[in-house]
Order: sequence, then structure tokens, then C-alpha cells
Amino acid sequence: FKYLIILMYFALPTTCSVIFSTFSCREFEETTLGTDGLEHVTVAYQRVDLSTECWRGDEWTDEYRSQLYYASLMIAVYPVGMPLVMFTLLRSNRQAIEERETRRGGPELENLSFLFRLYHNEHWHYSTYDLCRRLFLSSVLLALPSVGLIFMLSFCVSVWTVLVFREVGPYWDATSDVLSYCCGWECVLCIVALLLTDYSSKDKISGSGSTTSDSDSTSDLSQALVSAVLIGTNVAMIGTMVYLQLWGVKEEDVEEEDKDGDEQEDYGGGGGGG
Repeated sequence: FKYLIILMYFALPTTCSVIFSTFSCREFEETTLGTDGLEHVTVAYQRVDLSTECWRGDEWTDEYRSQLYYASLMIAVYPVGMPLVMFTLLRSNRQAIEERETRRGGPELENLSFLFRLYHNEHWHYSTYDLCRRLFLSSVLLALPSVGLIFMLSFCVSVWTVLVFREVGPYWDATSDVLSYCCGWECVLCIVALLLTDYSSKDKISGSGSTTSDSDSTSDLSQALVSAVLIGTNVAMIGTMVYLQLWGVKEEDVEEEDKDGDEQEDYGGGGGGG
């Protein structure tokens, strides 16, 4: 059961991405020569499989309609049902999780320890919150019709997540809170970088009729600068992870030494009194 939960936790984003990609179609204008001259009709195909026709004109195809029904049913099973099952399992063991003195708790919590071991006692439910965030940013956005809407919602969710984790601090140790805060801002930076890159490419296309070599070099330079900033951010994040890990180990060693010293003092004081 424990490994089933782990497998479900990691496989769920990929499964949900396949489900939500069913709803994303791309429209094309098809021109044919009819009896009355040229006829124009709008035809849409799935973005992930251009061999699947979504609709022609105002009519859905039978194949796409059946895929929509099946995908809608799977939404209730996977993106909605699986996080709900995880939350229910955690909620049913809430008292034992909140009263635990170690990350993983006692033997009775061994099967569920993967879901709460990173979080503090009173924040036992944050694994389901983080899973929903991952599903939204990696899967739900695939079903949205426009790139602008995708950028707007992903930016809002990322900033909201940064604020929530900064104010709440749900992790077991402070180093994980700091690392989560830094990773959250890195996600925001990536979204802004993608938005700038998309804007730059659209501006280049819109002005292609009067584009000069200077504007091309400026656009390439801006994209190279954005890439360099992202690479530098990732390198800095790796350095932060290494530093926090070493600092966390050092703090644990200091706490253990202080605890051992206190025990020795208590033992020495008790012996002197005897």
C-alpha cells in the first residue's frame, strides 16, 4: 500500500497531463473550391495528435466527442479523486500525525509517512495542497484555449504559492521553508521569462515586413540574456540547496552535542549529590 501511494503520487501529473491535453485543439482555415466558388470552413485538430479532428465548422466529430466524454470521466477519477483519497487517508489519521514526535511517526503511520514526513505536525494536509498545485501548473493549464490565459493563471498561482509558503512555513525544518520559498520565486521568474520570450517572438513576427538585422540581433540578444539569467538562477538554486543541506546537518550535530552535554551534566550532578 505504501508503494502504491508513492507510485500514484509521482504518476498522477503525467496521467492528468494526458487527460487535459484532450481538450486542447488548434483551429485552421480550410479553403476548398465548391460550386459557388471558394468556400472557407474552420477545422480544428488536437494539439497533441493532429490526426484527430476535433470539429469542422460548428459540428464536433464523433471521435472527438467520445474522447471528451471519456476524458471528463477520468477527471473525476484522477485529478479530483486521487487527491481527495489522499486527503481522506491523512484526515482519518490526523490525531496520530499531529501527535508524532518524529518525521515519519510510529509504525501505525508507516504507509502514509511519505505524504506528511516533510511537513510539521499541524500542517499534515499540505502534501495534498502541493499536489493540487503541481497538477494545476503541469496539467490543467493544457486545457486552456489561449496562451495569454495560461500565462496569467500560472503567474497568479505561482505568486500565491510563494506567499502561502512564506507566511505559513509548513515544513518540518526551517531550511526546507527557505528552499521552498526560493524555488517558488524561481517558478515565477521562469514564467516571466517565458512571457518575455513569447512577446519578443510575436513582436518579431508582427514586424517581419520591416525587420532589420539590428532588430534581429537585439531580439536574439534579449533571448540569450533571459536564458543566461535562468541558467544563473538554477546554478544559484543548486548552491542554495547544498548550503542549506550542509547547514541543516551542522545544526543537527550542534543540537545533538548540546543534548549530550546536558545529559552528562545531569549525570555528573546526580553523582556529586550522591
